[in-house]
Amino acid sequence: MESSGNMDLTAGKLHGQVAVITGGGRGIGRAIAIAFAREGMRVVCSGRNLVEIERTVSEIAQESGESIPVRADVTSQANMEMLMEVAVQRYGQLDIALLNAGTLPKRTPVQELPAQVWKECIDTNLTGAFFGMRAAIPHLRRSGGGKILCIGSGAATSAPQGSAAYAASKAGLTALIRSAARELRAFEIAVNELQPGPTATAMHGVIVRDVHDVDIANVPIERRGSPGEWFKLPATVASLALFIARLPNNGPTGQIFSLNSFH
Repeated sequence: MESSGNMDLTAGKLHGQVAVITGGGRGIGRAIAIAFAREGMRVVCSGRNLVEIERTVSEIAQESGESIPVRADVTSQANMEMLMEVAVQRYGQLDIALLNAGTLPKRTPVQELPAQVWKECIDTNLTGAFFGMRAAIPHLRRSGGGKILCIGSGAATSAPQGSAAYAASKAGLTALIRSAARELRAFEIAVNELQPGPTATAMHGVIVRDVHDVDIANVPIERRGSPGEWFKLPATVASLALFIARLPNNGPTGQIFSLNSFH
């Protein structure tokens, strides 16, 4: 990416901004919540598992960060509206909606894929992002602009065998992001996608982690993807999320920021 004119792509100040993060109790969401709080952001950490999101908030508090837990299910429109309302009631504004919550079903051929598994995947990964985005927009507009950042996947284009539901949900997410980006540009709301690629999380079945990176031997064979694919720690993904968060609200929008090796 190249800067345009005098625009400094890393000039944004995050201290004091308010971020809502879905799926903030574990994995990538947890890492981003902690990284944002370290920058002085006020973080609303949400998820279905109250114990997990309270643990994330506790970790943030131990570093003198500011955060609150809110139990919310992304598949509920009412829950997403409540979540954004709570954030604004508590902190007075909303600057970033980080829509991270997702599910990755067990790989299953299309002809054997249960309709309920398909529905749950679409409801969480695509409709959940739509509900979160829709609920965040009025508050971002009242704040004078902001950002919506969705966690996507290279599966949207690579469409691995046995991953029809997941790939379809993420392809739909990419289309949703690009359409919303065009609509919200006039309000200085940037809508972008972060594709983390394979990451050392429970979703990928990774339990043993190295402090710097992850040995491919620790990754279940069905999750390894292409030979040489880079499995990374959630903190690496959080670093890219921070970069995107610092971009100006009238900067890149409708874009895919990727840490994939091959896609």
